[in-house]
Amino acid sequence: MPFEKEKNNKERARLFPSALPSSEWVTFKADGFEKSVPGVIYRKTKPPVCGLPLGGIGTGHLDVNPNGTLGRCTIFNSVIPPRELQPAALLSLEVGGQTWRLTIREVPGGQNAEDILYWGHYPVADLQYETTAPVCVALRAWSPFVPGSQAISNTPAAVFEVRLTNESVSPQVGSVTLAFTGPSNEEIAAAVCSSREVSEEGLGGILVETGQGTGYFLGLLACPSSNVRGDFNPATRDTSLSADFNLAAHEAHTLARY
Repeated sequence: MPFEKEKNNKERARLFPSALPSSEWVTFKADGFEKSVPGVIYRKTKPPVCGLPLGGIGTGHLDVNPNGTLGRCTIFNSVIPPRELQPAALLSLEVGGQTWRLTIREVPGGQNAEDILYWGHYPVADLQYETTAPVCVALRAWSPFVPGSQAISNTPAAVFEVRLTNESVSPQVGSVTLAFTGPSNEEIAAAVCSSREVSEEGLGGILVETGQGTGYFLGLLACPSSNVRGDFNPATRDTSLSADFNLAAHEAHTLARY
């Protein structure tokens, strides 16, 4: 899988320092900022009230919860009240024959994250996962937001950048999976969904359509289709997309964007 090369430095793949105090305003160096920035880092011991919402202006929102799941959602027109999405992990990691569900909730199917460091700075949510895996995972989730540009800020999309660091002295081969729960029966008037794979230059994924004017696309940017595996359950409309990685010892990379 293609990655954006990083130096062999563990902290380079992190979005912000991991030793910061939690639940209080601090100033720190963060990826993407030339100067130090103020912010509040949350951990599971004292989480915020809710997650940061993603989505274009006027197109609905999708919360990225501090516990590593997706939360309140209005992108399928459930507005009052918003629909609560999956209690499952947004991301899963497979490496060395083991699976980690990257949430601090108790979910089946593998080991859970021990903690998640969460920094919301609209329109970006940064999550750093603490696990027992030999590969460290960090997530930067964001939506297009450019002051003065209505066209860009109105884009109904969210981007999930996954960063991996091999913290071991041995090569690590595995995969990362992003899971998404599609619309409910009520949101699509019990229509039957259909899906098809999309494979174009620099883009691969799954397009789901209902025939009722509602649909969504889950894809990977800058990733060859041979390294992408998608799955769609027409009964539950659960959709997932997996991407493979192969990391040398102490290697850090930015995974292609979901």
